[in-house]
Amino acid sequence: MDTNSQKAKMAKCVNAVLEYFDLSKNQLFAHRRYRNIVYARHILMCFLYDVGITKVEIGRICGGLDHATVCKGMERIKGLCDVYPEVKNDMEVIRKLIDER
Repeated sequence: MDTNSQKAKMAKCVNAVLEYFDLSKNQLFAHRRYRNIVYARHILMCFLYDVGITKVEIGRICGGLDHATVCKGMERIKGLCDVYPEVKNDMEVIRKLIDER
C-alpha cells in the first residue's frame, strides 16, 4: 500500500474517532486509563488494523503501546460487539464517518 494512502486512511480513522467521542488528540493518545478514553482508543485500534496498519505500528501511534496491548484491546472490542448492540452501533457510526471523509 502506498505510504501516503495509508497515512490518509490513518488520519481519517483518527479524525472520525476524535469527532465521534469528542476528544482531542492529546486525550486519545495520552497514557490515561479513563474508561471512555480507553474505549475510544481500542475502537481506533480496530479501524487502524482494518486499513492495513500493523499491530506494532498501531501501538506506536496509540502512545507507545506494545503489540500485545493492541491485540487485547482489539479482542475486547470484538467481544463487546457480540454482546452489546451499543458497541456495534458505535463501530457502524464511526465507519460511516470514515467513509464520508
